[in-house]
Amino acid sequence: MHLLKVFSFFLINLLLISCGGGGGSGGSSDTSYSNNSTGNTTSNSMPSINNSTEIYEVNENQTTAFSVNADDPDGDSLTFSLSGDDGSLFSISGSGVVNFIEVSDYDNPSDINADNSYQLTVSVSDGTATVSKDFTVVVNNVFDGFSGQIIYGNKVQGATVCFESILDSGCDGIVNSVTSAQDGTFSLEVSDSTEGTLVAQGGFDPSTNQNFDSLSVRMSLKDPVRDESLVVSPLSTLVEKNQNSSYQGIKEHLGIDNTFMIRFNDPYSNLDSAAFKKVAKIDNQLFILIEALKSIDPKETEDVLTDSVEYKISNALTNRTGSETSLGDTTFIKKMIESWGFDNFTLTNAILENLSAGLSSYLQKIYIDEV
Repeated sequence: MHLLKVFSFFLINLLLISCGGGGGSGGSSDTSYSNNSTGNTTSNSMPSINNSTEIYEVNENQTTAFSVNADDPDGDSLTFSLSGDDGSLFSISGSGVVNFIEVSDYDNPSDINADNSYQLTVSVSDGTATVSKDFTVVVNNVFDGFSGQIIYGNKVQGATVCFESILDSGCDGIVNSVTSAQDGTFSLEVSDSTEGTLVAQGGFDPSTNQNFDSLSVRMSLKDPVRDESLVVSPLSTLVEKNQNSSYQGIKEHLGIDNTFMIRFNDPYSNLDSAAFKKVAKIDNQLFILIEALKSIDPKETEDVLTDSVEYKISNALTNRTGSETSLGDTTFIKKMIESWGFDNFTLTNAILENLSAGLSSYLQKIYIDEV
């Protein structure tokens, strides 16, 4: 009987425990600990990170990243810390403000993958419990202006370069302008990237000292050109002057390799390349053709847009038919002059024949040295 009583006692206790009658706690986010001096048990609620997103985008050239939104149900003081692949590149304040230690630079990313996407982990502690959350800070590029080269048969030094927001207003009266260097390079800061035209006026050829008093090479900036070194040249001017033309169309009509980027590739940078060498030759041919036609019919430099020399050359190329792509082709030159509409003389058959033959012959003799 004694053994039966003992067995019954243990069986009853076992049933009580299995039914929850033993006083054990369920799954809770609270942490319980005993106060040894009083014997009381105190419950601690874990802190939380409440940011609605884990990805933040910021512009370069600043230190601000984001703020951590954290709280503690018990009102405990919180401490913040950072870790992760790029955590050492940031600091975090006592209130959870995360900043870059160094000013962010899109062109020189310092994150572990060098892709301007910074990975870090934020940890928040109330002294007893700690929670963590991963964040990503993406650095965006900020537009700050244009840079590139001025080419007009050769690199142009001393040209005034500006951003023209009003059609054909030129650089006169524009305070924010720069002068191209000996190698034709320039760097122009502008406040935004709204549509407009990059214009280079005047200057001279540093290798021959030839002055370009009437020079005006242009590039339309309707298309995105951020962070690209631009090449402002007669070719870009042909496209800017004629809304019916395009870079692709100009390349097709002049036989320029499809991989060559008129707006971005300096043709003189790689004369070992047949594609680059051909464009360098075309730039020189255009320089001569434009200057010759301006001399023959000076009023063209003062007339409306559709009467400009560059527009008429571009229009002739746009309407060109057949497989011939040489700029010095006699038939092409003759058709262009025939439909030109000169202001200061009558184009007789004799003048047409002599002028077209002379121009095409001269253009065909142009070649580019590799040295």
